[in-house]
This record gives sequence, C-alpha cells and structure tokens, in this order.
Amino acid sequence: MKAMEVSCTCHALLDRFQEEHSDQIFSHHLDSEDDSQITSCDFESLCLWTLSNHSDQSDWSVVSPRQPESAQVGLMPVTDHSEGSSDGHFLLLSSSPAAEASGRCDYHLTSPVLPGSDRHCTLQMALYESHPGLGNLTLLIKPVLSDSAVHSVVLNHRKRDDQRAKWEVLESVIGQVDEPFEVTLLYTSCLGEDGVTVALDSLELIDCESEHQDAICGESFHCVNSEVCIDPSQVCNFHTDCPFGEDEGFIC
Repeated sequence: MKAMEVSCTCHALLDRFQEEHSDQIFSHHLDSEDDSQITSCDFESLCLWTLSNHSDQSDWSVVSPRQPESAQVGLMPVTDHSEGSSDGHFLLLSSSPAAEASGRCDYHLTSPVLPGSDRHCTLQMALYESHPGLGNLTLLIKPVLSDSAVHSVVLNHRKRDDQRAKWEVLESVIGQVDEPFEVTLLYTSCLGEDGVTVALDSLELIDCESEHQDAICGESFHCVNSEVCIDPSQVCNFHTDCPFGEDEGFIC
C-alpha cells in the first residue's frame, strides 16, 4: 500500500492566524502550550497539519457557520464542534469540479512528523457529513525513515439509514510506534452531488508522547520530530540543525 503524497502546504490557516493575531509574537522556544499546535487542531488558531490541494484553490477551507459563503454550501453545522459556538471555526471540504473530472477524489490532512508514540496514543476528531455514506475516512500511519508498511484504519461506519446531520466524534488507537511517523486522514469520495457538506474539527492526538521523550535532552533543545538534541544557541540561528528543521521553523 502506498502512502498518499501531500501536494502542497495550504497557507490559509497561517494567513488567517497572522491576520487575527498580528499583535502576538511566537516565543523563542516551544513550550508545552506550543506543542499543542502539533498534536491538536481546533481551527481557532494555527494548525501545523498539511492539507491536500488539487487545484488553484485549496481542497479545504477554514469557515465559520456565520460566514455568508457557508450558507451556499448546503446543509451546514450551526456550530463548530470544538467551541460549540456559531462563532467557532471548522475545516470544510470544498471539492473542485476539475478534481472530480480528473478522477482525483482523495482529500487528505497530514500531521507533522512525530518522533514516536506511546502504546496509549489515540487520534480523536469530529466529522460532520450532511448525507450518510458520502465517502470513507481512513487513518494512515506511515513511518518516514523506513519502508515499513502503511497501517490503515477506516474511521467512519455511519449507517446509510441514519439521516441525522450532526457532529460525530471518531476515535482510533494508533498505539506504540518506535520510529518517526506521520498520521494522514484520507477522505475518499467523488462528492458529485450538489449541496453536500463534509467538515472536520477537534483533531487531537491524545497520550502520544513517548514515556522517555522528556528525559532525552535535559536542558538542551529537543528536535521535536526526532530524538536529536542540539545546544540552545543553535536554535533560530539561520542554520538548520534538526533533521526536520524544527529549530528554524515556526518557533523563530
């Protein structure tokens, strides 16, 4: 089985975050609160997951139930899931006619590289589908430094006779992974029908930190996506020292 390649990084979340939080500056080092940007996405602030893009416009967009364009999509949630508010935000799938015409009906989100995980590691998220049986939502777990097989789990098993359009909380155990890996959420469907809605919210990786991770580096800087430790003076010095570039990324 082959992992889906990410087409490009969607800048919509970053642009919206910078506009709404232009008066805030990221701290020089990641603290426990900043780590949540890697392990969770509520779409109220910066999300570091990578989104697929099959056209000039992103497959995904961050919207609020109050936005005028939301009313044109179809049967929309009246609130987001993470805030339970009509002022909240969620991730909406916007299938392009060009993508469907070309037969490209796979839409995905990929997490940052995780250094490994504990046996209790679990992915939890909320899915909204306006119609039952629109498509399949699959969790892919892909090691990044080896040719290990991709592990996949189908998350949504909603019955076709369930006509209720509502947020549904889905959960899947990832378990222990002893090497760096990525998590990809893959939604497969040629939506075709007008007025259908597929949305995601409240993505969270729970209890995924390896038991030994905090003790790896002591007072040195821990490259979050690997087990490499570097001197704090090497962080944000315009030279990439971490294998995946965390020392010169969003923390700077």
